[in-house]
Amino acid sequence: MLVSARRSHRYRFSVLCVVALVVIATVLPLAAVSAQTVTPASATPTGPSDPCKPALTTADAGDRYIVSSAETNLRSGPSTSCDIVAELERDTALVVVGDLVDGDDYSWAPVSSESGEGFVVVANIQEVPDGVTCVKAEARAETGEDGFTSDAVNLRSGPGLGCAIIAQLNSGTPVQVRGKSIEGDGEIWLPVSSPMGDGYIVHDAYAPPGSWEQPVAVAVLMYHDLNDNYNRFVVAPWQLEQQLIWLRDNGYTSITPRDLVAFLDTGAPLPPRPVILSVDDGWASARVFRDLLTAYGFKGTYMLPNYAELTPEEIYDLNQNGEVCGHSVSHPFLDQLGYDGQWYEIVENKAWLDAIIGTSATCFAYPFGAFNDTTTQIVIDAGYQVAFHAWDGLQYFEYMDRWHITRIEVSGDWDLSTFAAVVTF
Repeated sequence: MLVSARRSHRYRFSVLCVVALVVIATVLPLAAVSAQTVTPASATPTGPSDPCKPALTTADAGDRYIVSSAETNLRSGPSTSCDIVAELERDTALVVVGDLVDGDDYSWAPVSSESGEGFVVVANIQEVPDGVTCVKAEARAETGEDGFTSDAVNLRSGPGLGCAIIAQLNSGTPVQVRGKSIEGDGEIWLPVSSPMGDGYIVHDAYAPPGSWEQPVAVAVLMYHDLNDNYNRFVVAPWQLEQQLIWLRDNGYTSITPRDLVAFLDTGAPLPPRPVILSVDDGWASARVFRDLLTAYGFKGTYMLPNYAELTPEEIYDLNQNGEVCGHSVSHPFLDQLGYDGQWYEIVENKAWLDAIIGTSATCFAYPFGAFNDTTTQIVIDAGYQVAFHAWDGLQYFEYMDRWHITRIEVSGDWDLSTFAAVVTF
């Protein structure tokens, strides 16, 4: 009986094997055809041992994006050591085909483009909403009317909401009209030249020459930390919110040190009541500061030492949507250090900051408001263009020293009426 049972078992196993081979022979051609329709030839998987050739599939296709930087590399994998598949120019159309991946201190997006599939740095692309366009830019005139931006506005590569954002221009940025206006995506666009490059702005954000009167002062507000245990150096989030509402309702417009530099160097217009909203030391609460300012239509200025509790990506974004400034490596009393010590604190801090933001920081804030003649000279030699004190109130332009711009230290002990009295001009 045992032998017979074994023979019966072998027979059933043989039959199952034959059936399985028939099924496999029938299904394999169909599976191969299906795989060819969803897996690009350039993205053939080679296994986990080769991170520069991961599998990509257009079956995971998601949102539409475009290249927003002047140029970006499409790489075979999420690393700067992976091969360059193609060099993509600004406004190149992309489709995301998978999840974001971190590598080499960057966030990478797997994308499909006309030039192939691969990975691009997320900071170099922007999402394109459905239904918007990007019309090819026309030739610009040689010269035109000199005006300025009447409001904060995006400078785009072409006349459409689907075109890449080249830069964000603050209110009062000088621009030169370089051609006729163009309609697109429900807006009227004006071709302009600006200190941040050439491109298009919406016509409603343009102000002609002669429509501006110089303000008499700028209120540079200095905050440190935000939490509910408020005191001289700590402001509660609800207090900051009250102050932002008051500033908005009383006609104040936020500028950043870049705008101040443009005003001092080229006479670029500033809004009637300019205010710089600065927060020192780079504590984690700077994120709350940023979010509240954004909610009420303001931009922040962030004075950052090397120990800032912010990621490089966050610092980069802060500079894109506001401005970041140097604040030394370790926040010492600079006037108590010798030349070499001051040089290290100021120059190394700027090198660290410039490497993160990809450009030269324009501004510096003296820790504790402490400086001497050596401090100021090193700030100038380091390549900064303005520097901020720690107190002394409103800065009237008639008495401005660009290397010692006064600030208002905002205290958590103030009520709203005290705040209003201090910042009014």
